[in-house]
Amino acid sequence: MLYPLSYGGEADIVRPSGFFVYSLVSIAVLGGLMISTIIPCFNAVETLERAVNSCLIQSEVNEIIVVDDGSTDGSRELAERLSASNAKVKALRMTVNSGPAAARNFGVLYGTCPIMSFLDADDEYREGALSVAYAALSEHNQLSAVKLPCEFVGCPDKYRQHESFAEVCRTLGNTFAGNLVIRREVLFALGLFPQSPIYRQHGGEDAVLMLGLSQNFQIGVLEQEQACVRVHFHANSHSQLYFERCIKQVDDPAFIDDKDEVWHHSMKDVNQVNGLIALLGRNISSSEKGFVPIWKNN
Repeated sequence: MLYPLSYGGEADIVRPSGFFVYSLVSIAVLGGLMISTIIPCFNAVETLERAVNSCLIQSEVNEIIVVDDGSTDGSRELAERLSASNAKVKALRMTVNSGPAAARNFGVLYGTCPIMSFLDADDEYREGALSVAYAALSEHNQLSAVKLPCEFVGCPDKYRQHESFAEVCRTLGNTFAGNLVIRREVLFALGLFPQSPIYRQHGGEDAVLMLGLSQNFQIGVLEQEQACVRVHFHANSHSQLYFERCIKQVDDPAFIDDKDEVWHHSMKDVNQVNGLIALLGRNISSSEKGFVPIWKNN
């Protein structure tokens, strides 16, 4: 189904069924909806300011919530300085390092806007990154979330030159949270990000949330050539582990030992999410579920 724009702008382009098309208009036309951007941060003093500055240039962002997750490299002090210099920036602190899922959840609890976006402390938004996602969520209640296109930069040649690199990047873009824009009430309906300790070691909390989201709600996938999020490679991250597993097709011994447990926890958590949604009834979930492409109307 093609949903027409009611707030003016250029005429809609006719697309096949299942596509959403949006023109960009002034934020003032869309009313009072705004975005809270959550940035979990652990020892990211070298990149945090770049991430925050990339949020400040997004006209749709009303507040930027930096959650320091027990950093020891000066990230907390930097977050506090950024907060003191700009009223949009809020600095929160976790007294004990608890992982990105807990940090994101902590930030969501303090967010005041009806739409939430997530950005990792070592990544950055491009200018205008949130415009189409914001317009889509503001205009159509059936959409519960939007995934932004990503550019993976700084990857070593052993990954970048592999024939499967593009496919692995697409999979990561569909499953990780650093390009997610979502309605706040939907996050709470999903039970927020799962915080099992096994995800901290091997990753997977983002994928569990996305699986529960796609099985119960409709997610717009922004289709455009230019990326909205620049995802910077860094060693020992969950993304780097995923590249290793997919491209080199090898597993570290610890993951081999825990693979069944990771799968068990993932499916248990997804089933728990589905159970929560079922208890809430049809009023909270979408009648049409899964991913649907959305397009900017140039």
